[in-house]
Amino acid sequence: MIGQPGIGKSEFWAQGDKTFFIDTEGNIDHLSTMNLKCRSWDEFIEIGTLLIQSSNSGNFPYDTLVIDTLDKWADQASEEIISRARSKYTKAIKDGLEINTIGDIPEGNGWFGWKGLISNYLEKLAKLPCAVVLIGHTQTKRIEDTVKKYDKNTINIGGQLGVLLLGWANHILNVEAS
Repeated sequence: MIGQPGIGKSEFWAQGDKTFFIDTEGNIDHLSTMNLKCRSWDEFIEIGTLLIQSSNSGNFPYDTLVIDTLDKWADQASEEIISRARSKYTKAIKDGLEINTIGDIPEGNGWFGWKGLISNYLEKLAKLPCAVVLIGHTQTKRIEDTVKKYDKNTINIGGQLGVLLLGWANHILNVEAS
């Protein structure tokens, strides 16, 4: 589900009695939900491990898992890939290489690693015995073709990762409010 911030995406999913939120953003405290705060990739791994263990025990209590928001989750994955690259390229960093963004990682390994990390965990989440919901934000892109110009709302995560996320979903709800 994608839409502008603050229009009720989380509130929509909070209506379920067996819905569990992985709260990456910290904007659901006003809702009565089962949730765990997730402020880093390490915390996400801990939560994911607990969910997988619960599933493997045959005692999985949720019918819906919500990652709120996808934007922050992707940022956490990006920070993880940057951290890994800083460890891997220590010699190059000593020689002056700066790794501050995914794009700074040599030979496209940042983008490849980021997409791979997200893809790997989406596959693991898809094996859980519940629906998996990703809540994200939209951005407006100006489209110009040979006939006309128009605005299109799409996921706020661009490039191959945005394509991967949209392709992974069985359904996409693009919510607009006025």
